[in-house]
Amino acid sequence: MALDTLKAVGLTGSIGGYQPTQTVDANAVVSQTPQAGAAVTSGTVVKLVLAQTPKATVPSLLGLSLNDAKIEVKQAGLKIHVGGRRVVWLFQAPGVVVSFYPAGTVITQSVQPDSEVDLGMVIRVVIGKAPRCDPDYTGACLDPNASDYDCLGGTGDGPRWTGVVRVVGFDRFRLDGDGNGYGCDG
Repeated sequence: MALDTLKAVGLTGSIGGYQPTQTVDANAVVSQTPQAGAAVTSGTVVKLVLAQTPKATVPSLLGLSLNDAKIEVKQAGLKIHVGGRRVVWLFQAPGVVVSFYPAGTVITQSVQPDSEVDLGMVIRVVIGKAPRCDPDYTGACLDPNASDYDCLGGTGDGPRWTGVVRVVGFDRFRLDGDGNGYGCDG
């Protein structure tokens, strides 16, 4: 736009560089040579320095708690938005996202770490949450954080017990002793 204005009055514009600034919009004229109002002849070349939005480097937020992620993003001059929460599991199971990052931490971020972005950009994150019930079993809600389950009426020592359950994934509590897909059915 500035180049068109110069051309309209018989001058030639040239972009002489960019200067990081937060006070004017990106690509606005920050300075020029010769200065505005100086006496010049037709065809004079006016060098323009344009505003450049300051850049920030995106930190890696993966595996950080939301509070720690907020601190990292703020220190980088960026903003954060929680785009949701997803159930995460360390093993493949129906209806859950397999994640290397634990529940309660950032499991995805919208911009790759180490990317250069405009200062103030919003980084969207998804926070992992623990499943309420172990996704490897159906028919009863087994606590995924329990150290062990045993069958009701069996010889196990707990600390938790369950009735018949269907094993639909990894049988980490070893409830399906006969391998028929059902635990505590015998």
